[in-house]
Order: sequence, then structure tokens, then C-alpha cells
Amino acid sequence: EEMVFHALKELVLGFAAFIERISQSRYGTVKIVLLAFFLALFFAFPYFSPKTHQFAFNGEAYRNYVWDAILLQIDSPLTSRYYPSSNHASKIAFRITAPVIAHILHVSSVIGCLILQLMAFLAMVALIFAFLQKTMKDRVLAALASFSFCLSGLSASLAYDRSGFFDGFAYCFMVAAMFARNSFLIFSFSLLAFYTDERAIVASGLIYVWKLLDYNREGFNLKLSNLLRPNKSCAALICSWISYCLIRFFLEKKFHLSVPIDDIGLKVAFQNMNVLPFAVLNSLKGLL
Repeated sequence: EEMVFHALKELVLGFAAFIERISQSRYGTVKIVLLAFFLALFFAFPYFSPKTHQFAFNGEAYRNYVWDAILLQIDSPLTSRYYPSSNHASKIAFRITAPVIAHILHVSSVIGCLILQLMAFLAMVALIFAFLQKTMKDRVLAALASFSFCLSGLSASLAYDRSGFFDGFAYCFMVAAMFARNSFLIFSFSLLAFYTDERAIVASGLIYVWKLLDYNREGFNLKLSNLLRPNKSCAALICSWISYCLIRFFLEKKFHLSVPIDDIGLKVAFQNMNVLPFAVLNSLKGLL
């Protein structure tokens, strides 16, 4: 038993020494990001056929028809289209950040979208490493924490995003907003995240709290009165919330973009109460 413990200890110390060595070498950040990406590949890389838009898992083909709607949206991001409320494509009318980026870059295939998603994932890992390094003041701990994120199940969905949700873009912009200190950048990154997925607005509440803590590291009391005293970064975040609503209203009126509301309301919430405990636990998996 002692031999096993000693061997594990030596393994951990050796890995930490290796991380410290490469993190302090030339292009250390690039090496850390690539190593983290390599670790994330253990949870990713399903088979994909570019001709049929099909993925294969455990030998079974999986076709995601949402990609057809996404490719149409990339071709014309502000064109109104109707899809049944049961189809996920009906939810993407205002999720235009990734399609607009793809449109600007002339990306018109699923493979191209997956490559963009991969680039967003790499940028997000680099931002996470830089963010943790700034807060922890330790490159080795920041690198190990970045690796732990890439070994989570979440990183797999961000690395290849087989469903066309573009969550990797949303996470990348959210981390960028947390890392940024410039008010304009915070505003811009937050708005880009909101128009990737409107649920990012809810998550941005945590960024608001972080910005309060980041500017008041000593002696800050997390009381309601303090939460209602925004600094410049928090004010930029509030402006992004207001801007999202105003821009969305403009898009509804000008381009007739809309999403069905058939599956929204208390009735739907009560129908899903049985999965609430699992949903809460799943939302906290990054902390467990």
C-alpha cells in the first residue's frame, strides 16, 4: 500500500514539475492550451460524415436536421423562417452570433462550423488559463485547473458541438467578459454571448457578482445594498442586458424574427419537475 501511495505521489509531483517546466518555457501558454486540448480529445472526436451530416456513436448513425436550418441561417442570418415548436430549429432565430461570424468568414458547411467551434474552444481554454493565472498568481495551479476543465464532460460538448448549439462560442465570450477589464469589451463580449444563446443572460449574473468582487477584493460585504452599487464593469454588463432587449425588439419589428412560445410557461415547468433534482446536480458538476 505504501509503495502504491509513493508511486502515485511521485507521478503527481513529476507531472507538476513537467507542467511548471513547460509553462515557464517559451510559448508556454500555447503549449498549455495544446496539451489541454489533447486531454479534451479523450472525451471528443465522434465519427462524422460531411456528406450526410451524420454522426455515429456506438456504431449507430445520428442525423441532426438542425444543421440544415443552421446552414440556411448562415446564408441569410436575418431571414425569418418557420419551424414547429417541437423542433430545436424554432429556437435559433435570435441566436445569430455564430451564424453571422460564419457568414462573414464565408463558412457554408457543417465541417466549417465544427472548425469554427474548435477555434472558439481553443480560445476559451487560453482565456481560462490566463484568467486563472491572473486570479491564482500561479501558472502551475492555473494550468492544472485548466486541465481539470478539459477533462470534464462539458469540454466534449464545447470541443465538437455535434448538435449545432454553438455553446463553445457562448462560453468563450462569457469567459472573455470575465477576463476583460475594459468596459467596452465587457459590453461587447457579453452581448455576443447573449446572441449566441439567450440563457447566457442568466449566467451573466455570476459575472456581475465576480466584477463586484474583483474590484473590491478587500473588505467587500456581499449585501444587497452593495450589489446595487455597480462599478464600471457592472454598469457595462447592465448596458448589455438593456441593449439585448432593445436590439431583439428591433429585430422582431424590422425582420419579423420570432420564436414560438407554445412550450413555455408554468405548465411546462411542472411537467419537468421530476427532472429538477438531476438538473440542479448537473448544473453544479463543474464544482463537484
